[in-house]
Amino acid sequence: MKRLIKFLLIMTFCAGLFVSFAWAEDARKSPDVTEEQELKFKKNLKKWEKLTDKQKKVIKEKYHAWGKLSPEQKKAVKEKLREYKMLSKEEKQRLRMNFAEFRKLPPHERKAILTNYNKWNKLSFEERREIRNKLRKWKKLSPEQKKELRRKLKKFRRLPPKKREEIIKKHRKKKLKQKRRR
Repeated sequence: MKRLIKFLLIMTFCAGLFVSFAWAEDARKSPDVTEEQELKFKKNLKKWEKLTDKQKKVIKEKYHAWGKLSPEQKKAVKEKLREYKMLSKEEKQRLRMNFAEFRKLPPHERKAILTNYNKWNKLSFEERREIRNKLRKWKKLSPEQKKELRRKLKKFRRLPPKKREEIIKKHRKKKLKQKRRR
């Protein structure tokens, strides 16, 4: 997610610059340029000129990466950008700070976070709600209860896969019976 936010921020900047450059090409051919368009182009050109060669290179790479995205991917990025623009200043600041912290993490930790994020996004609404409810229950447990649950989980993870599957099936059946009784 954070990688996407960085990408969006860079793409927003790039889009402004490259739209201005593309507009400049068209402006030479068309006399229908508004004063507002011309001012925007000049503003973006000044920003571009202030960038280092390294920054320009990164922007060009991102621009080329954008060109390789499918229409669906571009649509998804634009939607995330739209959502980002709707955030308050405080939310944007918090997002940037979280992203900065994320970038400081070792690569294996970042990868684990992104993997979990992708898993979370694939869950149904019901599955997410169930996880949130379990987290609320967890937070209410005493330190002793948490310790005992951790011990049981550690023991469960050591079981052979077939035995774990049996236990999970029994637990699901029990849950279904409880739901039917309600």
